[in-house]
Amino acid sequence: MNFYKRSATRLVSFSQAVFRYPLSTLCFFILVLLTILSIHSDNTIYYSETLTMLIGGIAAFTGQSIYERFFRNSRLIRLGIYIVVIIFTSLYYWLFLKNYTDINTVIYIRSSALISALTVAYIWVPSIKSKLSFSTSFTTAFKAFFTSMLFSIVLEVGMIAILGAFSFLIYNVDYKVFIDLSVVIFGFFAPLYYLSYIPLYPINENVLTEKDKQAITTPKTLEALVSYIIIPLLAAYTLILTLYIITNLSGQFWNDNLLEPLLVSYIIIGFIIFYLSERIDNKSTFIFRKYFPEILLVISLFQTIASLLKINQFGLTHGRYYVIMFGVFAIVSSIIYSFLQNKEVYVPALFISLSIISIIPPIDAITVGLNAQINFVEDVLRKNNMLVDNTIIKNEDISLTDREKIANSIEYLYNTDGVNRIDWLPNNFDIYYEDFENTFGFNNYDYKFIIESDNPDFESYTANYAEVRLNENETFSVDTENTAQFVYVSINNMEYESVPEQNLPFDFNDNAFVLQVLSDDQTFTVNVLNDQNEEMINFDLQFLLNDTFEYLPKVQQMSDEDLTFTKENERGTVKIILESLVTYADGTYSGKMYVFVSLKK
Repeated sequence: MNFYKRSATRLVSFSQAVFRYPLSTLCFFILVLLTILSIHSDNTIYYSETLTMLIGGIAAFTGQSIYERFFRNSRLIRLGIYIVVIIFTSLYYWLFLKNYTDINTVIYIRSSALISALTVAYIWVPSIKSKLSFSTSFTTAFKAFFTSMLFSIVLEVGMIAILGAFSFLIYNVDYKVFIDLSVVIFGFFAPLYYLSYIPLYPINENVLTEKDKQAITTPKTLEALVSYIIIPLLAAYTLILTLYIITNLSGQFWNDNLLEPLLVSYIIIGFIIFYLSERIDNKSTFIFRKYFPEILLVISLFQTIASLLKINQFGLTHGRYYVIMFGVFAIVSSIIYSFLQNKEVYVPALFISLSIISIIPPIDAITVGLNAQINFVEDVLRKNNMLVDNTIIKNEDISLTDREKIANSIEYLYNTDGVNRIDWLPNNFDIYYEDFENTFGFNNYDYKFIIESDNPDFESYTANYAEVRLNENETFSVDTENTAQFVYVSINNMEYESVPEQNLPFDFNDNAFVLQVLSDDQTFTVNVLNDQNEEMINFDLQFLLNDTFEYLPKVQQMSDEDLTFTKENERGTVKIILESLVTYADGTYSGKMYVFVSLKK
């Protein structure tokens, strides 16, 4: 009976969440609908629209939180908040999402920051000028999130098992239906089930229902997990970070980027544990709360200074922007917790403010990063006399350090749609093809390998491969007057891609012939066979895999004369022109070549 009673209570709470958060419910419903339409569509995928609905749903329940805290029982203000949410979501879509057909780096970074700010605001608002502490609201939301995820996963597994059994035993079900089921559960059920666990906090009194008291109570399991497992693990992790900083203060710490990604995760995890521990009263959590802000202050201060110094070396990117932003957040928050009273209410407000700043042009992370990288790479180009009158001048003799700076900056700008802002790059510039080398005069990967003995920052590197290619800046012609057959052949003997034998039939003087290309581990030959399968010409190309080309850690562009090889006998001639060939020390190879066959009458 208790099971059915609890189940009925949860269903009632779920239905109450639908009426309590009507705009969020509508947004999540549209999100699910758009996602399912995308799954079943061959051409149209509603990336931007789906993300808009996700942001709209989160903004709507944040607006509901503001209404419940400050304007409860005023339906007109509630309607006004919903209208503001709709306008805000529409503007965000129009300004930042409308022109994108895919989720790229720019959208991901900006939207993640906005979602984080809205989520923290939803948790923070009930504690503003209230007897309810932020740590209580945070613990409630934390517990609700993992409870809803657990229920959703169990529901997902159960429904897939039932549907799978039906599909296997009775009627075959399209695999897309299983995906649709997951979308409904995690796109609609999970967020509303999460919201159903958030109580309607009292405004001016400490009276809570038994259900609400249970919602804000920290479970004994979570207390033990935080006190005796997570805090000791975080303490050990902190010790490792501290030892690394102390032992490398003389030089390496200021030059590498190891701590930058670790710092952000450390700050986030540290504050999550900090707020969870505030509801737990024991010696372990007391020591953690007492010393964590001071330790975080020291680590964040050193790493933020190191990140600022790295701007001169590699320029500012959106990633480093956020590292510095989180560093500032950690420093200020640590000072607040160490010296100010009524401190915790300011920390989430600081996080929300910094997150909003990071997405508002022109001071947002993406715009600042793009402008900084454009200025940075232009300075490097001008220093090497490669940017004159807004035109790129090729230069393959610049230092490895400057090659690395140029390659990293251009790759960053390419991945963040920043190349469209640069008028000195060619139209439709693509970093993954020959555009980079044709523009700057050097390969964008060579700087990682080229030996420069007088540069102490780079170690010697011995290549284990040779890569040759026809010079793209030269043209060549081939006399085909007596050619009986011409083919363009790709060869490859690498695992999973091997094509050991290719037979290409052709006719000459009313006789049938076969051009055979063998490229396996033991053989690399081009043969011409007659209609009796007799070998007329055998051209063994094994010599190309041995000592013909020098092993160098870069592409070797060569003339057609250097890459043309001929075999002739009394029956005819086979001429090979390599377009490209990569040979490795382990005997594997791949490439493309032109084959010309001439037969004597």
